[in-house]
Amino acid sequence: MNMESEMKKSGKKMMEMKVKVCGSQRTIFIIKRRLKKIETR
Repeated sequence: MNMESEMKKSGKKMMEMKVKVCGSQRTIFIIKRRLKKIETR
């Protein structure tokens, strides 16, 4: 029982980390695209 709850906790943390990483990557991608648009003007 205890091991199972620990696994769930670590799984939740992993998901949160993945979301944070994906979010930061997406924002970097959007910023890069905006910079490219400004350069082409």
